[in-house]
Amino acid sequence: MKLKPALIAFEGTECAGKTTAIQNVKEWIETTYGQEVVVTRAPGGTPVGMKIRHIVTGNAHSEISPSVNAMLFAADWRNTLEQVVLPALARGAIVLTDRCNLTCWIYQYKAPEIGKLMEFNNKVKPVDTTFILTTPFDVFVQRRDARDASLNNARDYIEREVHDGMVERYMQYADTHTRNAVMVDCLQPVEDITKDIIRVIKDRCSSK
Repeated sequence: MKLKPALIAFEGTECAGKTTAIQNVKEWIETTYGQEVVVTRAPGGTPVGMKIRHIVTGNAHSEISPSVNAMLFAADWRNTLEQVVLPALARGAIVLTDRCNLTCWIYQYKAPEIGKLMEFNNKVKPVDTTFILTTPFDVFVQRRDARDASLNNARDYIEREVHDGMVERYMQYADTHTRNAVMVDCLQPVEDITKDIIRVIKDRCSSK
């Protein structure tokens, strides 16, 4: 017996464990069910998306408005839905994505078009389940510095406000989207995080 095809997103702040969670869930599905798992990301899930990713995550993003950034995010996700997600679901696969349409709102919430852009993509294919992984700022700093100890306290000060704002918006989203959003306790051991996520996937995607 296999899992029902589903689009499962992993959202959250940096260094919260999204990549590890995706790897662990992918391995579990393939080992347990022998089912195809497609891993993608936003932005950058397609060759065209990689060009968009270069713009919205590189130095050029500061030269364009929140509205233009939001449109680029939305265009990237729409292309990923059409080129990657929908064909995979049609084959019976599980799609795991590192970020999704929600990232457009988290980062570009000031854009007045954001609601319409998210609706534009959700009409094509909404995410079935979104796991949200966040950590307190101090934990983020510890994990980030383990990757790059060269960053200084001045950047920490700037990032605290940005980080805490993102956490607040993720919590707001989870509170208003209880059917598909799941907050994950990222302060527990990785093994327990994986077990919690697997428990939800089994409950929501198991064939009845």
